[in-house]
Amino acid sequence: MEREDEDEDNDEDEGSEYEDDEEEEEEDESDSDASDHSGSSSMRSHELVVKKPARNALVPGDDGEYAFAHEVGTYLPSRVDSRKVEVMRASLFETERERAALRAADEQVPRTFPRLSPQSLNRKHSRDSEGDGLHADPRERASFAHDVALVPQRPSRKYARVASSASAVAGSEGSFADAGLAMGRSFRVGWGPGGTLVHLGSLCAPSSQPSQSANSSVITLAKVPMTSSSEHSQLLSETLLSHHLSHTTVAPDDDDVPFANPRKSELKFSTFASLFAATDRTYEATLFRLGQALFDSLEERLGSSVPEVMCFRIANLHRKAALSSWLQEAVSPTVSASLAEGSPTDPKTSIVNAFTLLTGNQVEEACEEAMNAGFFNLATLISQAGGDDAFRADLQQQLQIWREQSIPVDVAVKRIYALLAGNEALGDGLDVTDGLDWKRVLGLHLWYFHPAGDSVTDVFREFRTLNLQHTPHYIEDIDSAAWTGVWSVRRDAPLPPDGMYQLIQLYADPAVSLSQALEPLSFSPSPLDVGLLWHLYIIMSRCLRQRDLADREEVQFTSEYSLEDDAEIEGHSPSADLLTSSYAHQLEGEGMVQEAAFVLLHVEGSAGRERAIRDLLVRSAPLLDEWMQRGLIGSLRLPHAWVDEARATYALYNDDMFGAYELYLSAGHRDPAHDIAVRHLAPDAILRRDYALLTELLEPFVGKPVESWQVRGKILMDYAHIMQRLPQLAAHHARDAVPDAVEALELEDLCRSVPKLLGLLPDVFRAREPRHRAALAEITAGLLGVVDRVRPATLAQVQSRFVEDGARLGHARSMAHDRFKRSLATVEIES
Repeated sequence: MEREDEDEDNDEDEGSEYEDDEEEEEEDESDSDASDHSGSSSMRSHELVVKKPARNALVPGDDGEYAFAHEVGTYLPSRVDSRKVEVMRASLFETERERAALRAADEQVPRTFPRLSPQSLNRKHSRDSEGDGLHADPRERASFAHDVALVPQRPSRKYARVASSASAVAGSEGSFADAGLAMGRSFRVGWGPGGTLVHLGSLCAPSSQPSQSANSSVITLAKVPMTSSSEHSQLLSETLLSHHLSHTTVAPDDDDVPFANPRKSELKFSTFASLFAATDRTYEATLFRLGQALFDSLEERLGSSVPEVMCFRIANLHRKAALSSWLQEAVSPTVSASLAEGSPTDPKTSIVNAFTLLTGNQVEEACEEAMNAGFFNLATLISQAGGDDAFRADLQQQLQIWREQSIPVDVAVKRIYALLAGNEALGDGLDVTDGLDWKRVLGLHLWYFHPAGDSVTDVFREFRTLNLQHTPHYIEDIDSAAWTGVWSVRRDAPLPPDGMYQLIQLYADPAVSLSQALEPLSFSPSPLDVGLLWHLYIIMSRCLRQRDLADREEVQFTSEYSLEDDAEIEGHSPSADLLTSSYAHQLEGEGMVQEAAFVLLHVEGSAGRERAIRDLLVRSAPLLDEWMQRGLIGSLRLPHAWVDEARATYALYNDDMFGAYELYLSAGHRDPAHDIAVRHLAPDAILRRDYALLTELLEPFVGKPVESWQVRGKILMDYAHIMQRLPQLAAHHARDAVPDAVEALELEDLCRSVPKLLGLLPDVFRAREPRHRAALAEITAGLLGVVDRVRPATLAQVQSRFVEDGARLGHARSMAHDRFKRSLATVEIES
């Protein structure tokens, strides 16, 4: 019985809740219709609520009484149980409390996402249990049949360094009670001028044990070497950058910031290769010659009637011939060294030498070596190196006969036969390429193992499958006893491929980007040496347009501006700016300020370019002599104001306040010049009572937008004007029998402005500085003195705490004398 009573009570409660929601269901009928396809329930709306009868019909209400249809919102069909209706209602509709909670959440959290289109939405009451509150709109969600578009990920927040002048602690450098407030910015992590590193104790690796404590009071100034050989790197950078500058146009961009734009038709690999002598076999010279063979334009001189396919094939043959010539020249020192290692008394030396010469594509020399040793048949075969397929087939057949009949043939002879036949394997685990470096192996594939019609891409694709060690060129130099560089790399350390291999791979594989090819350790043992990398980037990306860095953004053109309008428009690349900044820092560390500024002119963003160059000039201010200034302003087109600003900063560092004042004015920076004039120069002029000098110092700021001019500099200008003009007016007033009305009015205005001036003076100077206190006392005494001689009553009470006792006593005497004179004048009038 108790259970039945509870069920009846629940039915009554549920019925009352249904009454409360009847009006809400009338408002959301359209929503209910749209929810038929939401998938959360199989019940259809016509099974729950029926259409309302005509307005004049009688229908039963909830209380069992009959009423007109317009007085009853909906009624339940007799075949549907009320408890079942409530369960279905709870599964389809939200309660009023949930609606209020969702409405409050909507008001508190602003929506920053775009609304979904109504065509793709099915309206339905949302419930937190289903997670609808996580959708774009809690009351609307897309159909499950459609994919929901992911919200784009926001970029990470960037932190910018606050300038010293804009810092909240600016001007608190003398607060010794709070060391963090006074010197906090001095202990930030960063490099000093010229790449100087300041540290305590000794530098050590994470795995090493320091020899002394880091709490040592000894401060060390160290310079980290950027390159393995400073003299060679500096000379090379001067040569390359001088050539680069001569083929570059420097002009202001749209933001009026100088920008370096290389002339593409004049700056390429061949022009850089021409800087080295023909006999120069250094790594840099060989690298630029390789770039010339692979990427510089070809002069094919073909007619317009030649098919495009034929032009492409001819270009591939030209590239292959150019690479073949480069390889033959690049491996010639290695071939010569191998020939010198042979023993002249060994009869097999001639055969070995002939094979060695063939690895350098020196076919004529190999024939002569074989004939000199009496191997005329072998010399005849060598002369046909790189022959047709029939010649290769005959040699392969000969090798097969030797192998099948187990004929003992010298390995050196077998290697030559296999090489001429285009076979890399000799059998018995031996290869023709054993003991050869990667460049000679690539040459064998290019000259002997592939048909003449194969392109460089075809040859390199097979060569890359050999998985050879393309160790950088400097490994052998480091292992030698003559190595004097400051950087060294272990042979067993994981290293990227050699830079020449990277350049060939860049040509042969279109999927390789500059970001993958330009590794510092591929070109130098120093991971900080990026000089060659930067020049390769400029040539490949900015001039030849062959490859670019992987993070280059794509430019989205609008209908108003298309790609045809300007083909030079391109997106920004953070890696390009980072590479440019690294090279500039390397040059700065070597004392090459002008060259570093030229490199920074290639930074892509105008704001970043300006900031980087101005910071460089400030750090290098001690080196900005007259010759360097002419180079920066004349050759690099840097604004004169940037150079003067850097020199002004250095003048401040040397306590040359007047020099800094003049340089800031020349640079157009009136705010720091005004601050220097008020804080450092004006007190001296005031103490010397040189009012003309004080006026001259502050006159450049009159009528100009200068911060705090009205409450600082203008007050001192008014003071100087009063001290000069008021005695003149007083003298004229005493001399003339009938005072001039205009001068009398001016005299009265000047006297009335003195109290206001005395009230503002404490905000002009810093009371804690002795010079400022003395200047304030001098100003107060001077104003009191000139006013006391003309209108003592103007200053009834002097409230300034900077008035000295003597000045205060003199003012009191003048006030008493003035009152006495007024009393006498009153007595005379009365009598």
